[in-house]
Amino acid sequence: MSSPWKTIGNEWFDYEHIYKQIVDAATNGGKIVEVGCWKGASTMFLAMEAKKKNISVFAVDTWLGSDEHRDIREVREKRLFSVFTENMKPIIDDILILRVPSVAASRIFDDNSVDAVFLDADHLYASVRQDILCWLPKVREGGILAGHDYVQKHSGVIAAVDELIPNPQIIDCGGGSRSWLYTK
Repeated sequence: MSSPWKTIGNEWFDYEHIYKQIVDAATNGGKIVEVGCWKGASTMFLAMEAKKKNISVFAVDTWLGSDEHRDIREVREKRLFSVFTENMKPIIDDILILRVPSVAASRIFDDNSVDAVFLDADHLYASVRQDILCWLPKVREGGILAGHDYVQKHSGVIAAVDELIPNPQIIDCGGGSRSWLYTK
């Protein structure tokens, strides 16, 4: 299969190199959770990479969008989830979809049971802070907690990460985009 994820609305997916690093660091047969999946470009890429190591990929999202997305047609029309599932058809059997809020999804996993969690959901400080606090205990020792949008436009991400993550690695994703990564 060539790169079908490139045909999906991937205007925000600029962290392929981070997903490759996450998969490389994960254990064979492990678990990776993506929180905030949007239309699925990143989810598809992650699933394709993870399949090489028999890693389970969990896609966590409400697919309701956040306030910053309220003017986007698929959000207004409550069609974001159907767009996601349509886009996922080539790999739908390779992902586990959890259509619940992030905090509720975190309760499904035991502490120290996940190889990596990537956070890219709501960008408000309180939400990002809550996501970090809920997901960090789920990541195993040596595992990775990471996220997108460590940029001034999303100052809530910067504030929450700087408050809760000791010495995060800040990664340039090009075009002014940056992500953060922490190895537990």
